[in-house]
Amino acid sequence: MTDVWLGIETTGRRGGVALVGPGDTVLYERFLSVEAFHSEKVLPAIAGMMDSGHASPDQLDGIAVSTGPGSYTGVRIGISTALGLSSGWGIPALGVGTLRVLSAAADAGRCVLVAVRARRGEVYAAVFESPGQFSGVLVQPGVFTVERLLRLIRPLGELTTLGSGRAMLEGSTGLVWMPEEHDQPRPSLVAALGMQLHEASPVPPPVRPSYLRRFGEKAEGSDEA
Repeated sequence: MTDVWLGIETTGRRGGVALVGPGDTVLYERFLSVEAFHSEKVLPAIAGMMDSGHASPDQLDGIAVSTGPGSYTGVRIGISTALGLSSGWGIPALGVGTLRVLSAAADAGRCVLVAVRARRGEVYAAVFESPGQFSGVLVQPGVFTVERLLRLIRPLGELTTLGSGRAMLEGSTGLVWMPEEHDQPRPSLVAALGMQLHEASPVPPPVRPSYLRRFGEKAEGSDEA
């Protein structure tokens, strides 16, 4: 075992694959414009990574995949790819929530609001006590109207904010904006968080998608006046 993990990210407009080693060292990371082309790009990217000598399957300890929320198609393809490789290579696969992946890119020192654009002008969002993988949750992950989310975060004070839905919150007070480059989840952070989860719980739960709402379900606050 070499403590190297493969990370797969397919939930947003920019996906990618990465290899992360001990100490969260990024050994390889490639970004992909995966919108509508996940299945055509992800496996070739992994194969290319292996063929170029960055790692071989027998050098990997596991695979981590971003489980959403995000593109329904992307979530499904990412998980099926991870599970297929896990079975074929005989190594574990772990799921990591996309909101946690985004949060991990935030600066330490304050609570983190992650907001990802959803349909119908809504956002998937959560507030974490810190960027840390196992930090507490102040607002549980869910899908919200902007008005409902702003009411929930108003008492929480200053929040570091990032994610593709943050533009919908512009003009709100108490939000500290991360650079735009952090609005899409990084596959290297998927791998790093997967490694941390495995160290904390060697027998992880099954990998399942995190859609946060059923098809056609309304966001919290959508019926409010």
